[in-house]
Amino acid sequence: MGKLREKMVEIAAFSNLIKQAVSDNDKLFDIIQSIKPETKDRLYNKYINSKGPVTSIRKDLASQLKEGSINRLAINQSFASGKKEFPKKFTQYKNLFSILYPFLTSEKNNLVYETFYDLTESLRIDLNIMSTTSVKTVAFDGARNTGSERVWFAIFNKNHQNQKTAKQLFLSFDDDYVWYALYDRPNDKILSSEREAVPEFKYGNVLSFFKEHVEVILKDTNGLINSSNIISAASTEEILFKNWLLDNHIQITRPEKYVSAVKTISNDLKGTIAIDSIYNIKDISELKKIQTLYNETPDLIAKNSRGNSMYSRALDLYIEYISDDQNTTSKDIIEIINNDQSPKEKEILILARIGQGQFRKKLIEIWNGCSISNYTDVSLLIASHIKPWCKCENHEKIDPNNGLLLLPNYDKLFDRGYISFDEDGFIIISKRLDKPEIFGITNNMNIELTEDNKRYMKYHREEVFK
Repeated sequence: MGKLREKMVEIAAFSNLIKQAVSDNDKLFDIIQSIKPETKDRLYNKYINSKGPVTSIRKDLASQLKEGSINRLAINQSFASGKKEFPKKFTQYKNLFSILYPFLTSEKNNLVYETFYDLTESLRIDLNIMSTTSVKTVAFDGARNTGSERVWFAIFNKNHQNQKTAKQLFLSFDDDYVWYALYDRPNDKILSSEREAVPEFKYGNVLSFFKEHVEVILKDTNGLINSSNIISAASTEEILFKNWLLDNHIQITRPEKYVSAVKTISNDLKGTIAIDSIYNIKDISELKKIQTLYNETPDLIAKNSRGNSMYSRALDLYIEYISDDQNTTSKDIIEIINNDQSPKEKEILILARIGQGQFRKKLIEIWNGCSISNYTDVSLLIASHIKPWCKCENHEKIDPNNGLLLLPNYDKLFDRGYISFDEDGFIIISKRLDKPEIFGITNNMNIELTEDNKRYMKYHREEVFK
């Protein structure tokens, strides 16, 4: 563990350096001016095409570094005018450091991730909790992507959506000390803690402390998502079905009638089909069996006749809606099979099309959870293409920069153009999306986009967003 201690000493030293830069702009500029030439080149290439009000400040700084010196007054003035002209975009940026932190942190973030990965994997193996826990790691970018001198990790019960609702085994740096604790995050309460000077850090001490408290997080079920308080999968599908009708059957002036009709069919067939709602069924063959059953039941035939065939029409439309997605995927896979590429290349493309293989693996490595909510159970997340598959060149189809890792509700909204993200990563919500809050969508959501992400997101805003 000697190398681990050396890495932690290096992290602690850099943390103290950043602490000075947070409150002292001259110190901030001094540190930035001294970064390595290769880092300056990389940041220049990253921000040179930036256009948003926040990233434009980074672009100006990167250009000045490329030329040799920083115009400190101009950068300060850009920050002041940006806050005045774009107050919403600058809400989370309290000081100049929160804008310019990537120029300080880019050289050390990988060190944090590598060190904490090794440490948390060892701890979870030794505590025998690999299958029952998740990990959240925050490096110098900060939890809100505004920079921070604090780096930390939290180990928590994987049944929680994220660490914010969980009791957690927590480790952080505080000045020149390693601080580890049992932390009740929902109540912001330290239940137990210890600390030791970074140069004296011993793996056995933190393992012993975590071992003493690990049962608390394994038994932590308070704050888990209550299914009665969130939208069901069936309700999600109802809203998306309604929007699909508006987009694809403009002659239907009251799409909510057909949405309700499918719900009525579900109620009429209760006790006959082994599912609460037809909106939970995605298998076309199962839907067609239900359609046949409905059309062969005398009472329902009569009811449908009294309703001017509205119920059978509603079921036809819902089957068409479900078929749309499935037919597109099947068509794409057939095209891959019939192309002239090698079997290995075809396998890679097919796996990327269905959100599996190296494409998904890379997205998990990049995002570590849902790109929007930070939900950490990756088994529930969908590998989603930013630029739609059908519009991609082959290299774009497997490019992880063309991907987000999303919870299913976010994936559907993004895929169908009801949400997108602007140049600075702030969410854009379509006016055509009814009740976005039902999907857990709020106006203040944002994600950290790289320059490579941004060119794909630009396409999504211009060609997919409604």
